[in-house]
Amino acid sequence: MSSLPGSVWSLLAFCLVFTPGCVRGCSNQEFTCTLGLCVSEDRVCDFTDNCGDGSDEENCSTYRRCDFEQGFCDLIQSSEIFSEWTRTTEASGLERDHSNTSAYFLSLSPDGENRTTADLISPVFRPTQTCQVSFYYYVGGTHGDLQVLVQTHPLGQSNVTWKNSTQQQTGTWLQAVIQFSSNYTFQGNFPLTAKPPRLLAIDDFSFSPGCLPAPESSVAPPPACPPSEFDCGGGTCIEGSKVCDFTPDCPHGEDEAGCPSECDFEDGPGGWYELTLGDGFDWVRGSSEEVPPEYHGHPPPLDHSTNSTGGHSMFILKNSSSLHPRAVLRGPLFQQAASGCTMTFWHYNSGISVGAADMYLRTNGSLNNTVIWRTFYDQGTQWNQVTVQLGRITQPFQISLAKISLGVFDGVSALDDITFKNCSMPRAVAECPARTHFHCVRTRACVEHLQLCDLVDDCGDGSDEEGCSPELQCNFEHGLCSWLQEQSGGDVFDWTHTQGPTPSFNTGPWKDHTLGTSQGHYLFIESSVPQEFKDTAVLLSRVFQPTLQRDKDPSKSRHHCVFRFHYHMYGSHVFCLGVYMRTTSTGRGHMLWVRYGDQGNLWHRKTLYLNSARPFQILIEGTVGDDFTGDIAIDDLSFLDCVPYEGELPMQNTTTPVVTTSAPTVRPHSCPDGEFVCGAYGECVPQSKECDFRPDCSDGSDEFNCVKELCDFEGGDTCGWTIGDSPLVPVHEFRWSPDQGESIHDGEQYDRPIIDHTLKKERKNQRKKERKKERKKEGKKENRVHSPEELFEDIITTSSSVSCRPCDRGTPDGWYMYADSSNGGYGQTTDLLTPVISSTGPYCTLVFWYHMSGFTVGSLKVLLKNRNVSHEVWSQTGNHSNRWRRGEVFLGLSKTFRSVVFRAQRGISYMGDVVIDDVGFLDCSPPLPPDRPCAPEQYACANGFCIPQDNLCDFINHCGDSSDEDPYICSEASSNG
Repeated sequence: MSSLPGSVWSLLAFCLVFTPGCVRGCSNQEFTCTLGLCVSEDRVCDFTDNCGDGSDEENCSTYRRCDFEQGFCDLIQSSEIFSEWTRTTEASGLERDHSNTSAYFLSLSPDGENRTTADLISPVFRPTQTCQVSFYYYVGGTHGDLQVLVQTHPLGQSNVTWKNSTQQQTGTWLQAVIQFSSNYTFQGNFPLTAKPPRLLAIDDFSFSPGCLPAPESSVAPPPACPPSEFDCGGGTCIEGSKVCDFTPDCPHGEDEAGCPSECDFEDGPGGWYELTLGDGFDWVRGSSEEVPPEYHGHPPPLDHSTNSTGGHSMFILKNSSSLHPRAVLRGPLFQQAASGCTMTFWHYNSGISVGAADMYLRTNGSLNNTVIWRTFYDQGTQWNQVTVQLGRITQPFQISLAKISLGVFDGVSALDDITFKNCSMPRAVAECPARTHFHCVRTRACVEHLQLCDLVDDCGDGSDEEGCSPELQCNFEHGLCSWLQEQSGGDVFDWTHTQGPTPSFNTGPWKDHTLGTSQGHYLFIESSVPQEFKDTAVLLSRVFQPTLQRDKDPSKSRHHCVFRFHYHMYGSHVFCLGVYMRTTSTGRGHMLWVRYGDQGNLWHRKTLYLNSARPFQILIEGTVGDDFTGDIAIDDLSFLDCVPYEGELPMQNTTTPVVTTSAPTVRPHSCPDGEFVCGAYGECVPQSKECDFRPDCSDGSDEFNCVKELCDFEGGDTCGWTIGDSPLVPVHEFRWSPDQGESIHDGEQYDRPIIDHTLKKERKNQRKKERKKERKKEGKKENRVHSPEELFEDIITTSSSVSCRPCDRGTPDGWYMYADSSNGGYGQTTDLLTPVISSTGPYCTLVFWYHMSGFTVGSLKVLLKNRNVSHEVWSQTGNHSNRWRRGEVFLGLSKTFRSVVFRAQRGISYMGDVVIDDVGFLDCSPPLPPDRPCAPEQYACANGFCIPQDNLCDFINHCGDSSDEDPYICSEASSNG
């Protein structure tokens, strides 16, 4: 054997060790060479001529060997986070392979100043006690790590069985011989890390005959589908893009079997796997019953699914003293997710040094991960539920849960019961209801009209977002679009354009709404210094033309101008977000919507129906809380069926309500003092007849600026009712506001109704009409169908014995007025009051429906107010259960009170709101003087009015001048009776 220059195999000096004394009978653990020498069995078929005659390298057919001359054989590289091996015949500082020839080996070089990691994984072997692997490695200095792990299959557990010495390897190939012993099927894993500036290489793997491949559970049949399609079996093929999309398209759901939307780990990992094997710190599937005694305390004592010691979960198993190991549990690759998609799971994180955990989203084509959930500390010895909003994701994506050990990991960290909800896209249908829905062009799914042009691909093919006007949309990916920051001094600071998490901890979103990742952009208010408590930032829309009014018949109603937006209010000191409409170029205008306080780490959608008789503009105002954890964000703002206005708003500070009745043009005219000028023809009527529930002007203009007789608050129309708080009261205080059940977030359904009272009753009346039609078809007597006005009267006069429960068929689209107790303090009040009412008739009655639900709901009162003096005429306090109840107050004939007031008072905490709906003034117009003498059966009042004789002396002032209750007349009538 000739001497070799340069790098040599240390085992080539093996023959120098042998002496003639070796020529003896070989033991059972030795191989007998042809020349009679004895060689250890673990040196046979290891790519080295240990005998000197080559006989130990003959007859190796029962060994699984790989010298990398023809590729990687049946060794594979495991995961995408690792670098790739370079199969080469030379590398920097290493010109020959293990056998000192120019043959191939695998090399790994550091990437600049960064360390580089790669790995190899063996085939799956049967349980064995006699499996052995031999291979050769080269470490070009002290900066390189090489380990060998055994990963068992039932638990997914990884154990380090060998690790290279930290002593410097000076240009020498070394051999490693490792025994594998496992009671389970297993794989060998060979992770290697090269650190600057050194090279690392491996060569010549040999697995002994005791390493028997595990049999495959079944042999895959020849493919029956094209490469781009998925084989469901039985000759059924589906598009590959439909695999793992949360919708079972195969006859038996085969396309979703590897990526279930629900996973409790009882029947397997459900497509979840450990990504970073090799550091002795891994996610494994198992139970407290299955783990070996030395690993007791690693899994939680009970799983969440079965609440038993035999139940399975994914948990952290640590069997290494490495200072910075990292465990990454990665989920299946899903194709896409719908806009309502959420992920719910149960997490266990207990121990004094349990450390942090991050859950992140990774989409195809992106190198950046988006954090979607995080926990830091010991959460107690219990399972905790977590819900994460995913939203619309148009790219294939995966979810990962990463756990980092600080070298002193001491605790239990586990995951169980993963559920994806509302993640599937709508299915294709033959047709859609054309009046309310859009039929998607390519996917043939149905989406609501309100989902058109809202910057969200609800169809799945983008057709619901095609042909949209860019000037009516803004997702903030390229700036503010047509929106403007307030510059006229109406606010204190500006909204901030950003992407990714906001700078402050525990507040603001971690991702935008458009893309659903940290790469997307949005606007937010920075609540940290220099901002102070109650500072505001205002964003202005472009100006829009007046809108068409809604139809009085709700069945025919369709809003012609809609504003949609998404908002995020997360943080313990979040204050207030409000949306206003103004018809002048200064001021806030009329509040359309407001939300206060922490709404969770979620993006919420809000739809506002816009109605204005004048050109208008939308304002979005964010208000800073009293600490830095008060960031508020907005994204994906869009208008539907709104027409831009090219002019500017006037300077006059005239307030326009949300819904107005356009009065005819007023002719130049003047009336004497004490009289009202009618709008159309300039007639004069006494001011005492203004706002008396009877139109005295020919155009009805004397009742235009008054409270409406009937108000259902639909579309946010307050019908002349005004919020009586002082302008100095901040908008975040306890106060009345119009709202809908659709804005309720989780937990709030116990404090205010999901459905309003109006539309629930209208649907009930519609069902009555349908039943009457059915009876008519059957030949039964048909009852008269009431007019819309009579139907509304039925709404507010239904017997108080009828209660309306949330389970009744209603709609969350309906509106009501409510006082939100999540704002303000104990005992604070808010008033909702009418404009001045000049007079009422003798039978005038206030009828309304109220809802008071919650453990600490306050009170609701009705007061009559005359200037600064008020007196209470009705009240209710405390929890009245989660249902609508009827209230009634007899007002009678009066000229003394000026306004009716609904006063809500906040309870001791936020759990309980006060809500009213369907407020009506019945029979409130005052009596008219007759145009002829009173009839014999009538009584002639002193003021000329006529009333029935039966109303005489009944303690009610029917005449309006009390002449029917005159003591002399009543005493005489009593003596005559």
